[in-house]
Amino acid sequence: MTLKEQLIKEIETTPISLLPEILHFVKSLKTKHPDIDFMEFAGIAADAENIMQEIVQEAEANRQLDSLRMNDL
Repeated sequence: MTLKEQLIKEIETTPISLLPEILHFVKSLKTKHPDIDFMEFAGIAADAENIMQEIVQEAEANRQLDSLRMNDL
């Protein structure tokens, strides 16, 4: 069960009288923290390194092919 699903389950089992307080709390948390999810950003940053390695490998492979083609001329 994901964290979001756990929160929803807790909200669903919370007495109605507490829901306004929970809503206020969630809204105040959202205003205190930026919209950018750090873990999502970290995932994107981690992917960038892999993407850069792929670009470098492809460029090196193309350079080698160009070099072989030039030798064949």
